[in-house]
Amino acid sequence: KKDSLFPSQDRLELMHDGVTQLQMWLKDLLRAGLVNFDFSEESLHDLSSRMVDAKLGGIARRIRLLGELDRSEAGWSAFITRELSQLYLFSRSFSRLDELSPPMQQTVLAEAGFNIRKEDLPSEGAIDDHYLLLGQREYREDQLTVRRSWIVGRYHRRSALLLEFSWGRTPFTTEWSFAKCYSGRLLFFPSSFPLRAHLTKVTSQKRPVFEMPAYQSISKFLKQYARAISANPWLRYFPAAFRQMYFETCDGSFYLRDNEGNTLPVKTGDEETSWSLMSIGGGHQLALFGEWNGLELRVLSFENEGRIHPLV
Repeated sequence: KKDSLFPSQDRLELMHDGVTQLQMWLKDLLRAGLVNFDFSEESLHDLSSRMVDAKLGGIARRIRLLGELDRSEAGWSAFITRELSQLYLFSRSFSRLDELSPPMQQTVLAEAGFNIRKEDLPSEGAIDDHYLLLGQREYREDQLTVRRSWIVGRYHRRSALLLEFSWGRTPFTTEWSFAKCYSGRLLFFPSSFPLRAHLTKVTSQKRPVFEMPAYQSISKFLKQYARAISANPWLRYFPAAFRQMYFETCDGSFYLRDNEGNTLPVKTGDEETSWSLMSIGGGHQLALFGEWNGLELRVLSFENEGRIHPLV
């Protein structure tokens, strides 16, 4: 069982070679500086291809996405600095993989792109519960469709990410509804901060959908997020459910404000959707759910009369 949770020796050697190439690239970038470095898709294609050859698919994807960033966008330098810092931290962590704890080893391997089959997930820590769909996002990456579904348990209050992929025009094998409650067993992928999971033995429940557990204080949420990234510094998205929040706008930007006056920057996908959420709130407090990436909250759903509705 353990062998299925760890790459073969041949693959590990390939991965180490790829990490060495990544470190050399990062040193060259540091010498040139962010302003002078060429982040075009063409210039990054070669490095990304080499990472794929080295079985570092996760790192190849990160590098490929760097080429899609727009220098003219606000916050470009902050975002790309964070991405490069995480690449550097990954390279250093992978270089001393044998010294890390087993959960952190699994975190680093997952960041590299090593995938564990759902059939091989350990049963330790499995959670039987009734689950509510909090939010869902679907997008394309070349010929691959990615779907992220966030769920939370009724009794254990445990949040999890169901990450699914579909190639070409092949439909997903499962369908999730905001209007239903599901019972099942949740198996987590090994990690230093487990979030991604696989839901098995799924059945739809007729009982009423329960109220989503949520933060009423932005400061308390940020403390929990700080604990999460201290355990896994490569977390791209973190589940964020809020209640008793005001959805407001200022100088063309949107944000959440709690009763303490603290705020979080918000993104909904487009300005029209943001104004729609403003009209739903009508100046009153809202309950909503989204993904926090460390810089902004992307709203995925909102609660109305005890039901979760997707934000479209």
